[in-house]
Amino acid sequence: MKWRLLLVSCCLPACAQRMEMSVPAPDRDPSARWKELLLRITDKDGIDYEHLARRRGVLEGYLAWVAENGPQGMGLRESQEDEALSTLINAHNAAVLYGVLYSVLHGGLAEGKPERTDDLKVGLWRWPGAGFYHGQHYRIDGEWTGLFLMADQAILGRYQEPLLHAALVYGRRDDPPLRWWPSSGLQATLKRSMRSWLARDETLTIDDDVAVVNPLFVERADDFLYWSDAATVCDWLVDYSLGDTRRWLREHAADCPMSARAPDRSLNERL
Repeated sequence: MKWRLLLVSCCLPACAQRMEMSVPAPDRDPSARWKELLLRITDKDGIDYEHLARRRGVLEGYLAWVAENGPQGMGLRESQEDEALSTLINAHNAAVLYGVLYSVLHGGLAEGKPERTDDLKVGLWRWPGAGFYHGQHYRIDGEWTGLFLMADQAILGRYQEPLLHAALVYGRRDDPPLRWWPSSGLQATLKRSMRSWLARDETLTIDDDVAVVNPLFVERADDFLYWSDAATVCDWLVDYSLGDTRRWLREHAADCPMSARAPDRSLNERL
C-alpha cells in the first residue's frame, strides 16, 4: 500500500510558500540529535526559541531528512504502523517549530512580529490561521504539504485515534506538551501523555458541577465520539482521569455538562 500525504495545489505562485531547508539531508538518520535538542528547549513554560535559533541546523537537518524518509520513503509495511505514525507526528511537530522560528522570530513571511501564529499572512492566505496552517508547505516523505493537511488528514484522518490530540502541537499555549514520540510503545506513551495533560487544571477541571476543558475537547468533540465507543466526551475522558475528577466524569458520563475555557492561542514561547 502506498503512503502519500495529500497536497494542496494552487494556480497562483503566491498561494503558498515552500519552506526549503538551507542544509542538505544528512547521510544518517538525525533523529537522535533532534530528540536531544527537543529535551533542551522544552519545559512546562513553553519553548526556548532563542536556543532553537542558535541550533537551527539540527532542526533543518531533521526536516531535510524527513523530506524523503517517511513511511513511504522508508518502505514501511502496514504492520509497522506505529513507526509510520510516530514518524509523521515528529515531522509535523518539527515543521511547526520551524514555521514559528522562520515566520515569527525572524520576520520571514510575517508582517512585523505577530504574537500568535494565527496572525501570519502568506500570499492569498490572509484569514486567521491560514498563513501558518495552509500557506507554509513542507516536503515530508517526498510530498509537499501544509500543516493542516499533515495533522488533519495524514495523521488524525488516517488513524482516527482521539489520543493523537495529545501528541500534536500547533505553536500555541493551548497545546499539549511537546515531546519526542517513539515508535516503540507508542500507544502506551499516548495514553500516559493524555493522562498527564488532563491532570493539568488548564486542561480539565470541575467548576460548579461543569467540566471546564481545553477548547479542543469541545471543538473536536466528534473525534472523541465517532472514533470510539464513548457516549459523550465525559465518557471518553473517564479512562484518562484520576480521583475526584474521574468519579465526577463517570457520574456524568451520560449528560456531560461541559464548557470550553477561554482559548489561549498566544505563541508557546518560553517567557
